[in-house]
Amino acid sequence: DNNDSNSLIKVEPGISEVGSTSSCMGTEQELFSGCYSFSSCLDKTYRPIMTRQDLDRTQEWGDHAAAQRAQRVAQAIAKRYTDVSSSSSSSSSVIVFVGHGASCLGLVGAFGAPQQYIGYCSITQFESNDNNPMEKGNHGVWKLVGKLGSVNHLSNPKVSLDSAW
Repeated sequence: DNNDSNSLIKVEPGISEVGSTSSCMGTEQELFSGCYSFSSCLDKTYRPIMTRQDLDRTQEWGDHAAAQRAQRVAQAIAKRYTDVSSSSSSSSSVIVFVGHGASCLGLVGAFGAPQQYIGYCSITQFESNDNNPMEKGNHGVWKLVGKLGSVNHLSNPKVSLDSAW
């Protein structure tokens, strides 16, 4: 249902790849104008933690800086959505992050996993049973579900795990 803002895709520039390469994201006008088949699935009311303009102003030139930024942004998003779910009748939130390279290191780090190479096209799932997990400390009560950087969904997992080297 594209009328429910909770089911729409929220574009968060703050979890993109290294800031020095942010121009590859496409412009907001391109994303929201219908240039892509998924444009109607985007939440145009979403207010990002870090705007595209903020990202363009960052002076980061390496994976480590991008991972740290993505981690801070992911923690802020998790807090925002767990605060929302704790004030509603729902007891849990589902947040799906899609990232690439260095941003994925930050994303998994935001939820307490070690920052290690996780492979392209991998999936890592975290869950919380607490209504307000980010209030409980650095990583709250998020726990890893399954394997960190799982590539079991791919027809040839080895290709993903070897993809960066």
